Amino acid sequence: MADDLHAYLQNSGATEEEITRATAEGWLPLLALDRMLMPETPRYDVRGVAAAAGTTPEVAGRVWRALGFP
Repeated sequence: MADDLHAYLQNSGATEEEITRATAEGWLPLLALDRMLMPETPRYDVRGVAAAAGTTPEVAGRVWRALGFP
């Protein structure tokens, strides 16, 4: 199953770095769910979102995780 999930994530545009981090931190299934719900390539990175929201990347990251996203 892990190989299937890995292949799905690669085909869905996840980078090896994302897959490796998600595996090490124990949220690989959440990364797959994230790719199912939002299959497009992200338009913004944390710095861009933080700047648009007028906050710091740290606060933007905490809000993102509080909303349940990996």
